[in-house]
Amino acid sequence: MLATQIPDAAARRVQAATDLGQQVAAQAWVSAYADAYALTALAALLAAAVLLLHLLRDVLARRATVQNTGTTP
Repeated sequence: MLATQIPDAAARRVQAATDLGQQVAAQAWVSAYADAYALTALAALLAAAVLLLHLLRDVLARRATVQNTGTTP
């Protein structure tokens, strides 16, 4: 493909290496963004789990208080 555009063999090799480096860098950026989104999703799931456990603890504590005192809160 580069043979029709660049007649010198050494220049074609340099251009090919440059193109390859640019593609690798672009793929690295895409991979980094994907990892960042995955980490953000994991943090959100962890926060949601902690919130649900906190709410469950409150419900169980309220239920235990009602059972021990026999009154409604």
